Amino acid sequence: MRWRQHLPEPVPPGLRRLYLDGCTGLGVFRPVEAGLPLLERLELHGCKFTDLPDFLCGERGENVIAKVQAHFEAIQAQGAAVLPECKVVVLGNGGWARLRWCAR
Repeated sequence: MRWRQHLPEPVPPGLRRLYLDGCTGLGVFRPVEAGLPLLERLELHGCKFTDLPDFLCGERGENVIAKVQAHFEAIQAQGAAVLPECKVVVLGNGGWARLRWCAR
């Protein structure tokens, strides 16, 4: 199977090996997360995900399944969850820096 822009959700149940080397256009790793326990091999060299640190993508030909599983297990153990909403309060005395930061 070839995925150009996004991974199917959920990942196909019979999938055991996933080679995504160099797939920079996928964006998010989230669809694969649920299928991690089923995977035997995962290669991510050269991938860029917004929800997975670059160092977990490994080197060319490296099976990173153990590192990626450990990463998501650590997140679950900490009780981390996706926030549906985030509020930011900016305090200051009205200087240029605060106005510039808030304008972005």
